[in-house]
Amino acid sequence: EMAPIGVLRSSYRKRFGTPRQGSVVSAGRAVLKMHQGANPVMSTTNLADYSHVWLIYIFHENTNFGRKAAGKAGVKSLVRPPRLGGEKVGLFSTRTPHRPNPIGLSLVRLDKVDAQGTLYLSGIDLIDKTPILDVKPYLPMNDSVHLPAVPRIPDWLESPTIRPNEGVELSGAAQAELRDHVLRGRLEFYDEYEDVWAAIEEALLCDIRSLQMRARDDERAAPSEGPPEGGVADDARFHFDNIDVRFTVASDGRVLVSSCALCRVPKT
Repeated sequence: EMAPIGVLRSSYRKRFGTPRQGSVVSAGRAVLKMHQGANPVMSTTNLADYSHVWLIYIFHENTNFGRKAAGKAGVKSLVRPPRLGGEKVGLFSTRTPHRPNPIGLSLVRLDKVDAQGTLYLSGIDLIDKTPILDVKPYLPMNDSVHLPAVPRIPDWLESPTIRPNEGVELSGAAQAELRDHVLRGRLEFYDEYEDVWAAIEEALLCDIRSLQMRARDDERAAPSEGPPEGGVADDARFHFDNIDVRFTVASDGRVLVSSCALCRVPKT
């Protein structure tokens, strides 16, 4: 029986807002503090020699668990990848978290290993409190495909139906809120304004909305030549670090962040 070696602390607090691939938001951060049973000080010796590691983990907030408890089928064989705009493909041809065995695999950047064996990571796509099963170093000579072999991928990955957003604008009020949170040390993972804003901007540029949210927003938003007076949908929000980020997306793909309110009491 497998047991987690530790639980990840992540700047992504909820499923909504977590990037679908860690590489698209390089500024996202996490910390992995291993259980003492894993002997973290000894087991992470020499790990800092590597720049990237693989994380193997459990999709602990997978909605399949609720379906099984209700006596329904745990997973669907056909799924709708966000990049395909609603078309279905087989689940094993995608990276969907809704799988027969809810096990995830992510490549992340290893920024630091401290004296206690705690791992400081970035470029992540895992939510807060994810149970980690294993950590393995990334070996470019073995973990990537080299010439003359050429990896084959579907055309829809090369030319996705869904495009990224066009730009992200921070309102004056939201910018003041965000700067104040940083100044007062209210954030868990960031102590520089530029770093936390870069992470929020990257997340919103890749469009974190679901297919259903996009369809709803497209119906409600009329064309606009400039935010924020018209052409925007209802507010959406996601929980990043200790911030409740509220935003709208205009019909032309521009994003306006209207609020960065504090949503979690900082640890003392």
